[in-house]
Amino acid sequence: MRKLIELNDFKVLRDSVWSDEKTLGVFTFELEQRFLPNVKRHLGPPLKREKEYENFLSKYSSNNGVVSGPYIEDGRWVVELRRTFTDVVELLREKLRDGGRNIGVAERMSQAFREKLEVRVNSEMVEVYQRNRKFAEFLTVFLSGKPFWLDAAEA
Repeated sequence: MRKLIELNDFKVLRDSVWSDEKTLGVFTFELEQRFLPNVKRHLGPPLKREKEYENFLSKYSSNNGVVSGPYIEDGRWVVELRRTFTDVVELLREKLRDGGRNIGVAERMSQAFREKLEVRVNSEMVEVYQRNRKFAEFLTVFLSGKPFWLDAAEA
């Protein structure tokens, strides 16, 4: 899932996984931002690489995803493309709707996702946090970002 998130231009700062080994499994991602702009710049080849820029122009001259360009900037071709996903929550819900097998999720995990999957963000985790003490301990440590052994070293 981290790879999926990163391939869609979201920056993952940290991630972790936690489970009570019975009924609850949580994939936790801390992102630089949840939402991205609708448009992204895509740099093409330099002007001196004729064969490569011909392929680039062929691909992007009549592409429906192109918002602006192709144009030349600082000696290379550039296009501005419409993003497919601008909200990481929407991305995860869409790609995991069928269990995520098409993005590399293991079969047993995919089956669990098909049975019950919730994508929650920020305050939507409060209910889970309050209901499950072990998860609350995990999330508190994760959010602090400080390894437990640093606290022990300071004591």
